[in-house]
Amino acid sequence: MIELGAMKRESIADLCKDSRISLVRAAAEGRGRAFVPTLDSPSFCLVLTGGFSYLVGMPPRGEASIDLYHLLARECGETSILAEDELWDNWVEKRFAGAFRTVSRYLLRAPEGMKAETLQQRTKLDETYQLRPLTIRLLERLREFSFSENLMSSFASQEAFETYGRGYVVLKDNEPVSACLAYVHSEEIMDVKAATEKAFRRRGLASAVGASLLLSFRESERLPDWDTDSLFSASLGERLGYHAEREYKVYQIAVE
Repeated sequence: MIELGAMKRESIADLCKDSRISLVRAAAEGRGRAFVPTLDSPSFCLVLTGGFSYLVGMPPRGEASIDLYHLLARECGETSILAEDELWDNWVEKRFAGAFRTVSRYLLRAPEGMKAETLQQRTKLDETYQLRPLTIRLLERLREFSFSENLMSSFASQEAFETYGRGYVVLKDNEPVSACLAYVHSEEIMDVKAATEKAFRRRGLASAVGASLLLSFRESERLPDWDTDSLFSASLGERLGYHAEREYKVYQIAVE
């Protein structure tokens, strides 16, 4: 398999241009990493970006299939793998038989316009709580609390958060009790994770951090769509005005 540089994506333009996934289309313009079996009219490609791996085109056979298997095993063990159709589903499940699991994700479409006043109301909390934008220092503090474990999975490094991340946290007595983080892939879509310490649920804290996240897009032309692997986060998105689009599955692999 050949990795394409960001300025050498012409060979995957036809493969990616009609994808319903904006991140795949963006790969043809240099976003993320991209691999092909050949530079001359490849029949498929692998796109890696923001903790996701996308299989695009026609599933390979023979030696190319073996090469792709080894590439996925080496590069994609920490990512969620999305197969664009049933043919790819069958390929993944056959190649990684006994070494994969499926995980549900939820896509929510952004509302037509931002109701800023309504969102602003949701950010108002009892004076015993402090609502703060998420900084690197607060991100590191969050790592110390078990309720936030799933929140960190999108960011492999501080640099990734500084480049693609934004979020808000609620503090009580200077300790995090609720947070909402987004990996903003593009102006079209973001991967959102939210969590609240069990003892502090049903107090509007998740709504406060989620509303604050959305208000941070006030200067943008539109709100990004909301993608998540958590029913809690999906429910939060709906409470904030998003519309449930679909549930879909991704693969996670484990190869020794």
